[in-house]
Amino acid sequence: MIGNNYQFSISGKARENMETVKRSSNNVIEFLQSEGYIRFKADSEASSKAIYEAYTR
Repeated sequence: MIGNNYQFSISGKARENMETVKRSSNNVIEFLQSEGYIRFKADSEASSKAIYEAYTR
């Protein structure tokens, strides 16, 4: 701790655990990163209503 100027550091495992908790408590992240529901393309568009409908399915 002294070598780190009295600041706590977060281990790699702790970072992984925090990411897991964040993903499990907010499934919107999983939805947006999945390829089964929506795809991001430069020449495409969708309304927020259409995206929400896909999300609620």
